[in-house]
Amino acid sequence: MLLAKKKSVNQIEQVVKTAWWILLLRGVAFAILGILLLFRPIETTTLLIWVFGLYLLVDGIFSTIFSIAYHAKIKKWGILLIQGLLGIFVGLFALFRPVFFTTMAEISLLLLIGIALIVFGVMQVFATLEFKSWSMFISGIILILLGILYFARPALSAMLFIYIVGGLMLVGGLACIWYAFQLEQVAKRLEK
Repeated sequence: MLLAKKKSVNQIEQVVKTAWWILLLRGVAFAILGILLLFRPIETTTLLIWVFGLYLLVDGIFSTIFSIAYHAKIKKWGILLIQGLLGIFVGLFALFRPVFFTTMAEISLLLLIGIALIVFGVMQVFATLEFKSWSMFISGIILILLGILYFARPALSAMLFIYIVGGLMLVGGLACIWYAFQLEQVAKRLEK
């Protein structure tokens, strides 16, 4: 029993010793991406679309080759082939038309966000009938107005969305860096 506890403690020590620097790298990456989204939003979004397009293209090529090579052994190889060809098409489209791809993705996302904000706002306004809360009513109206803004001013909403994501990534990255150094202190105490 004592040997099992000591082994478990040693495993925890190893995780803590390696986890802090992984968390640090993640935090630095998030912070850098957040800063880039805040100060170079168009270029950063285009770069992310290229990376995504390259991933889809490579994955599509491998899926297509795999489905053709092993079609005799895979029952639903046609689905894999369609997935591969679609990945190639969308990947090439994202690589050679990143601005159009970005615009279409943002418009789709903004429509979903706008609809969600309006629905949540309406639900919150109706919930005030039950809870009799002015703050809940006001926040519901604000959500509805934000949803309408997403439909009325899509370009402004797209930039606002990118800045919000950039700000959240920067704050999240800085928090990861802080937690990484806290974890490093724990790792140093465990070594003693």
